[in-house]
Amino acid sequence: MRDIQFQSGDGTTLVARLFTPEGPARAAVLLAPAMGVTQGYYAELARWLAGEGFAVQTFDFRGMGASRPARHARSLRGFQAGVKDWVQDMDAALLHLQAQVPGAPLLLIGHSLGGQLPGLLPSRDRLAGLVGIAAGSGYWAHQPEPQRSRARWFWRWGVPLATSLYGYFPGAKLKLIGDLPLGVIQDWKRWCSQPGYLLDDPGLREHYRGFQAPFITLHVADDEMLSETSLRTLYDGYAGAREREFMTLTPPPGGRIGHLGFFRPQHAATLWPVLLQQLQRLSGAQPP
Repeated sequence: MRDIQFQSGDGTTLVARLFTPEGPARAAVLLAPAMGVTQGYYAELARWLAGEGFAVQTFDFRGMGASRPARHARSLRGFQAGVKDWVQDMDAALLHLQAQVPGAPLLLIGHSLGGQLPGLLPSRDRLAGLVGIAAGSGYWAHQPEPQRSRARWFWRWGVPLATSLYGYFPGAKLKLIGDLPLGVIQDWKRWCSQPGYLLDDPGLREHYRGFQAPFITLHVADDEMLSETSLRTLYDGYAGAREREFMTLTPPPGGRIGHLGFFRPQHAATLWPVLLQQLQRLSGAQPP
């Protein structure tokens, strides 16, 4: 593993980590994070996949983790970034990875938000496949209880109050999600208030139909944040994919997975091989 820096489309410096196999990579995999989650959370899975022959790159969106400027280390007040900027960051990460592993099939694993945004990527036609993990619509009324009741309060009162006081969303102080730039939380609030989520923004539903790479979504049955309806809303948005598959992962008796749990090393022997099989298939290493 090595730390690397690259530039987003507008010149913003971003920090990533590249995990490489010992021999030639069977595919290059970009691992895109969930909202408020930094790349370190995915390091063990990335390292494991590298051991299985994949080159894997993780990264932090601008304002997050290692891509957070030192002058904003204590506060994101005044930091300018919206979700469109994060789309630009993800696209730059994808192009950077392709340049590091030229000729290899290009795959994307998207956790939550990381699986929502690929339909917006300018370079999406370069992808050989997308795997979404716990990636679905964030519309509050489609969330399971008790999260649904909490989300209604969160968007109606919590976010407006917190952002008016701090000038950004102080998730670290509140122990919710993590710090988010003002523009990002405003975009997310709008989407989570729409039944179709981001697909209800003008022109985006049709734009998503233009995503043609194979799309596999892994629905976590005990996801406390997103229901099956949430997952299927986004799944239907990728209707133009030339191949789609909806898979449900069920926790073992007495155990749980949850919205964040898939990436924990405790699931290396049970859940990670499911992902590996899909990556092998998308890269052409295994037949359908």
